Amino acid sequence: MLITIIIISLIAIWLIWSRYFSNKLIKKGFELVSKDNPVRVDVALREVMGYCERNHLDYRYIKSQEAIVIEMENEYGGVTIWGDGNFRLGSCVFSVD
Repeated sequence: MLITIIIISLIAIWLIWSRYFSNKLIKKGFELVSKDNPVRVDVALREVMGYCERNHLDYRYIKSQEAIVIEMENEYGGVTIWGDGNFRLGSCVFSVD
């Protein structure tokens, strides 16, 4: 019984920490992106979509044959987020149009 509680506690701590770390990376990606400086973030595209929804950021989700793209506005203009890899796995590239 004690081992089960410890395992469940470790899983909960890991899930909370991974969400915190992902949000930190996404926030850093939005802060560092500029016109001449695209930023690669090792976070899945679905995590970026979840971040935008939790923080009430307006975005447009475009699914095409080549890539999955999120387009949104920030202080620099339009930010395009390209998913590199799978929707659930992979990384994202933040760039300013």
